[in-house]
Amino acid sequence: MLDDGLATGASMRAALLAVRVQRPRCLICAVPVAAPDSLATVAADADETVCLAAPAYFGSVGRYYLNFEAVKDEAVVSALEPVHDLRILRAAAQPEGLSHRTRGTAFCGSARSMRRS
Repeated sequence: MLDDGLATGASMRAALLAVRVQRPRCLICAVPVAAPDSLATVAADADETVCLAAPAYFGSVGRYYLNFEAVKDEAVVSALEPVHDLRILRAAAQPEGLSHRTRGTAFCGSARSMRRS
């Protein structure tokens, strides 16, 4: 799960918990910036948490961006279309009953992340 940053962490926690019930092999929370207390709370809901900066005086997420304007839905859909098309191609090329998850290698680890203990 990726977000632009964690202020309260409420949205990320809800997303992580929603995905957790689907039993992923590894659930990673990745954010560029976070309030330290929110990061600690969210880290309990993920297998790994990657955060580039958690300054003591956080303020707000937007403070750490030169441009923090909302991204339009059309831009998101356009950016995700190649990924959707690739998934369709992969599904069509796979033998019956074999998903790309079973053929791939599960990776859960990073030198720059915090593992849940």
